[in-house]
Amino acid sequence: MGLIACGAPTETNKKPQPPLTPKSNLEPWSEVLAFAGSGQVFAKNGILTLGQGEALSGVTFALSDHTAYPFPLVDYEITLKARRTRGSDIFCALTFPYKDLNTCATLIVGGWGGGLVGISSISELDASENETTAFVKFKNDQWYDIKLTVKDDYLMTHIDGAIVINYPLNKKPLSLRPGDIDSCAPLGLASFASNAEIKDMKITPLKKNP
Repeated sequence: MGLIACGAPTETNKKPQPPLTPKSNLEPWSEVLAFAGSGQVFAKNGILTLGQGEALSGVTFALSDHTAYPFPLVDYEITLKARRTRGSDIFCALTFPYKDLNTCATLIVGGWGGGLVGISSISELDASENETTAFVKFKNDQWYDIKLTVKDDYLMTHIDGAIVINYPLNKKPLSLRPGDIDSCAPLGLASFASNAEIKDMKITPLKKNP
């Protein structure tokens, strides 16, 4: 897989906020009840568990008023640790906003048989069909460090410190894959037919490109 260079390394603008993964209850998240046949979703000891279901299981950041969304919409990075403990499909579907709350996309980790990484969707092409498609060999019961960088002109994903996606947007439109995943917007986490665990999630604002 070839990597595309695009811009200088990002620099953080201020310290990351405290971890967003809940300690003993789901707050500040809420379970996505629109997912039919979902597995059990719960938090314990700082680990969020998305239970294996028939298809999607997930949570969305609980907002009573989207105008009060507390995080950046561009020029930010999300870091978390995730692992798949059962199943062989997506163990981290991270839905994120881009520039406004009505424009979102999803970082897919471990899809389409267990190893696909990509962004759904770009120019209405999902993670298995666009230029962000990559493959990583994931092992069950192993924690992976995941970092998503969202800049005005590119998206980047690191897994265990290695660049997996480095994609210049070039004004290509982002969108969510049609279907139930839109219930995770504007910020959400999901698994697909797999038991997933997530911890140490943080959002950090970044300095704007010079």
